[in-house]
Amino acid sequence: MKIKLGTTRIVILICGLAFKIPRIGRYDNFLRGLLGNWTEARYNWPVVNPIYCPVLFSLPLGLLVVMPRCEALKSNDIFEICDGEYKRDSYGKLNDRIVCIDYGEASL
Repeated sequence: MKIKLGTTRIVILICGLAFKIPRIGRYDNFLRGLLGNWTEARYNWPVVNPIYCPVLFSLPLGLLVVMPRCEALKSNDIFEICDGEYKRDSYGKLNDRIVCIDYGEASL
């Protein structure tokens, strides 16, 4: 198990899954975490554009999003610009394909 802390969400990596939950602390960041999860779950991004990592499961109101766990990018991996932030941590490899793994909040 590995835990990653973002500004608005906590990501818990267990086996082949990534569990995203809103970060509790500052109220505005908690709401943005809920909204980011809700947005990722609400839209079927891979159907629209395969650059987005699919959501496998979600809870109502943005309380939880579950995605496949992706490999971290190496320094020589080139990634496309999607609606996520333009930083290496917003992307990963899923089945040898580079996908955007953090696109909820930026897509609003």
